[in-house]
Order: sequence, then structure tokens, then C-alpha cells
Amino acid sequence: DVFAVGVSTFSNDVTFTGTNGNVVFDKSEDQLNFADNIEIRLGDSADAKLRHDGTRTILRQHGSGPFVLDLLSKNNMFEIKKANLTEYIAQFNPDGAVDLYYDNTKRLSTSGIGATVFGQLDTTSNVAVGSGITLSPDGDIFAVGVSTLGSGSSGEAVLQYQGSTKLSTK
Repeated sequence: DVFAVGVSTFSNDVTFTGTNGNVVFDKSEDQLNFADNIEIRLGDSADAKLRHDGTRTILRQHGSGPFVLDLLSKNNMFEIKKANLTEYIAQFNPDGAVDLYYDNTKRLSTSGIGATVFGQLDTTSNVAVGSGITLSPDGDIFAVGVSTLGSGSSGEAVLQYQGSTKLSTK
């Protein structure tokens, strides 16, 4: 046992022995190592806890406020990556896009005007496009008001629907 009063200097590794595991400061590696199931607790009431249970890392927020990642700079990006930092899962850009990836391929990106889906979009229910068109998962198109399908700029067929009474082709 070591009993110290005031400033103490340790010149080698330091081990803090616990009931279920140890915390070791490894001088040669400049690392503070926590055994599995040893928690880091923050706050007067242990509002935040971080631990590794042997198979997963758990970060818990038990306090009443939000969990916040403060990037401090507009240029700092928050990324979630796969093992060994080899593939993107998600990127969060302050004042910019949020990009979501599937197997390191960008599939969804937000922008100042909405979102872009890269690839196919599958739904299990209707998709509303604006205030007048609904697309059903089985391929039906429901339109309210005046709707035109096709551009008609090169003589191709255009179906135009107005109200509930008129269906015309041009």
C-alpha cells in the first residue's frame, strides 16, 4: 500500500487494483488501460459511464440532459467507420451533409434542399411526392389536381389528368 500526501511522482507503471479488475497506467506506452467491466464514471451522480464488457463497448448517458458531441469547429467532421477504419458507415458534416453508407457505398445524402438517395428506394407504404402525387408500393400513381406524366418535348405520349373528369393524350 502507498499512502501519499501532496504531490507524488511515480517513475514506473502504476496499477490501481479493484475488486473485479485493475486500471493500469503503462508508462512505456503512455496508456491508461482498463480491464473488462471496469467503468469510467463522469458527473457527481455517475451521469455518464463508459466500459467494455469483453465483447462490446458501452457508453451510457444516465443524466437528464442530452448527449452531445461538440465538434468545436465547422471543419470538424464526425465519422462512424468499420473495423480498422477501412470503410465509412456514416459521416456528419457541421452545417453540411449527413451521408449514410451501405458496405462503403454512399446510399443517402442530405443537402440544403432535402435528401438524395443513391440507388434504389424501396418502401413498404405509399410515398407522397409534393402535395398532389402519391406512389404506392405496387406501382399505382394517385394524382390530385392537374398532373402530367411525360414531357411531350419530342412528340412522345403525354397523359394529362385534370380533376376527376378528364384524361387526355397529346
